[in-house]
Amino acid sequence: MNRFIGFNPGIASGSTGHHYAGRNNAFWRLLHDSSLAPGLSAQVDFLLPNHGIGLTNVAARTTRSADELTSAEYREGARTLRAKLSAFRPLIACYTGKGAYRWASNVRIDHIQYGLQAHQAVEAIHDYVVPSPSGRSTIAYAVKLGYYMSLKLYADLLQK
Repeated sequence: MNRFIGFNPGIASGSTGHHYAGRNNAFWRLLHDSSLAPGLSAQVDFLLPNHGIGLTNVAARTTRSADELTSAEYREGARTLRAKLSAFRPLIACYTGKGAYRWASNVRIDHIQYGLQAHQAVEAIHDYVVPSPSGRSTIAYAVKLGYYMSLKLYADLLQK
């Protein structure tokens, strides 16, 4: 199983109980268009394990923006996240944004590129960073999709 890791739940996700539920969030469209999990939406996020995918966040508190979280919340969330990853042992931990990976791995943000990471937050788990699917992200959809498609290829390669 592979695990997608976001910052924290946004307002729509917090109120619906479904991951990446914001109407401007491209996560589900990216999963579909990259063939990682075609045809799913936030309302049926419980079906993701059928596609070998799990979801979690670095921090649990719902906010309008990840900037509202405190450093203490991120540090505590990162400890909890590493424990979850150690327990569940996904093949790939895919962080939806450089900031989410930064907190989990303690790698400086200016040393993080999108794609496969040299440093592992948890030993023997491949860390991969894709651009944030948030509607607030200024990265073009086609660029985001390219990273999700590369993730799909990498995951397929590892599973052979």
